Amino acid sequence: MKRALTATIAMLGLMMATAAPTVGQEDPPTGGRVGVLGCSNTDNVVSGYFDVSDANVMWDGEDIDDPNDDFDGVFMAYRSKSMNEWEDPNNPGWDTFDSELAQFPDTVAIWMQICVGPPSRGHTTEQIDNIITLIRQRTDVPIYASPLDRSPSCLVGSPDLGDEFVDHIVNTGQGFRGPIISPLDDSQMRDNCHANEIGDDIWGADLAAFFDENFVPGPGGGGGDDFLDVPTSNTFYTEIAWLVDNGITLGCDAAGLYYCPDDSVSRAQMASFIDRAFDLADTSEDFFDDDSGNVHEAAINRVAAANITVGCNAAGDSFCPGASVSRGQMASFIERAATGLTPATTDYFVDDDGITHEASINVLAENQITFGCSSADATLYCPWSSVTRGQMAAFLKRTIEPD
Repeated sequence: MKRALTATIAMLGLMMATAAPTVGQEDPPTGGRVGVLGCSNTDNVVSGYFDVSDANVMWDGEDIDDPNDDFDGVFMAYRSKSMNEWEDPNNPGWDTFDSELAQFPDTVAIWMQICVGPPSRGHTTEQIDNIITLIRQRTDVPIYASPLDRSPSCLVGSPDLGDEFVDHIVNTGQGFRGPIISPLDDSQMRDNCHANEIGDDIWGADLAAFFDENFVPGPGGGGGDDFLDVPTSNTFYTEIAWLVDNGITLGCDAAGLYYCPDDSVSRAQMASFIDRAFDLADTSEDFFDDDSGNVHEAAINRVAAANITVGCNAAGDSFCPGASVSRGQMASFIERAATGLTPATTDYFVDDDGITHEASINVLAENQITFGCSSADATLYCPWSSVTRGQMAAFLKRTIEPD
């Protein structure tokens, strides 16, 4: 699956990557490895990095005696240290740090995630200074510092400390600002403190966007050609790949790692799908009262200007952007958007008789854009069922570029 390297994807990538360089932040060096110092959350980030990136610039945690053993328990334990443990020069984590540094003499930077816990642990700027001193006893490469993201509730009221400590490192000239690690929602967390597989990859893309010279956010991240949740075995793999190739989808997360093929399509998302797929003309008219500020607002207005939608209420002043799109509604949207479809001469389904969208459903069936909703009963269309993102890909491809 090729990446759709459009300006929109590039802009979306910037949303999940670091901001433009500011005071205290400079572009990280390239051409070598990046060391890691942090905690179990850092392990989430680095694990996700190796899921989404082919560059492999981060220390990889290989057992020094077994180069084929990636992410062995010793290395995971090494990263599972808070600032309290790292301040101790006898912390065995430093032994692993030294081993990694020796294994990768081409190390050009250290990424330090500021892992602070509850205020009761007594974290101070002096503690940060002591840790950096221990790093400086080992290497003089630049240090890039990042706080924990603000998702974990295990921070117990101390998320601002990480920001304050990064400011301290920058303001005292000891290092630079590192990547911004994106906040996650509950569906992306494994527990109240750590990311699940999806969250890992989102965090990993943040890291890759900062340290990988040629990382391009997009399907599967910088190292993959496919969305991580759309294997080649997926029923709609070909259709979703077509969406990507034609710049019609950006995925369902800020990093562009996932497509969420089984999620329902909202009316707002549908507007953007159709707007991109049919390259609708721009408009300055604002048609609806309930989509102001919505990321899909411009697409919604273009869909309305093209007479593809008249809204969701009798007055025609509401669009209901968050409502799911039914299969019946989708038939009408696509029939109005498409040109050159063959009119229907057959009534294909028994479960749409008399509904508003029946004629449009039959047109889609006549043009082999839909084959119904049941492999066991070809007379069923399921007009009231929600359209999934996978089905949306199939509807669009069969309409615009049929096999």
